[in-house]
Amino acid sequence: MNSINKQTKNLGGISKFFLVPVDQYVSLSDPDANQIRTLTITSMDTAWEISAIYQSIQYSEKLQLSKSGYYYDKSFTARIAKDSAQTYADLRSLVNRTWILIYQDQNGQWKLVSNPAYPLRFEFSTTTGSNVADLNHFEIKLKGKGADPSAFIFNPIS
Repeated sequence: MNSINKQTKNLGGISKFFLVPVDQYVSLSDPDANQIRTLTITSMDTAWEISAIYQSIQYSEKLQLSKSGYYYDKSFTARIAKDSAQTYADLRSLVNRTWILIYQDQNGQWKLVSNPAYPLRFEFSTTTGSNVADLNHFEIKLKGKGADPSAFIFNPIS
């Protein structure tokens, strides 16, 4: 009999994420016996680690059908606390560029969301809400389409 997802515990949630410029991508290995790949990048020197409000990070990957076949519609959102001139300038510098997104979930697993052939685009907005949960923050979004689902990878940061 086949079985899916015999897990004992799932902490869920994304704990940290990194944006890597597309030109830093070198290669992605074939999967090992556990379906985990090795990502090779030139350098993390130009990457951005972004600290988001706890439990504000969301990622969705939806399989879609088009006239040409199947593709994955990918969307990543997060909130960054406190509107400031420096944060605005930093976020503004990320617009009009293409990105590779790497994240680690609270189960300790790493995933590569995009690649140079199917990169993500960055956008952001500022919001000041009327209740405490919505006060003064930036909302960031990365969106793109891809031919393949996100890949499980070994820790690329260590």
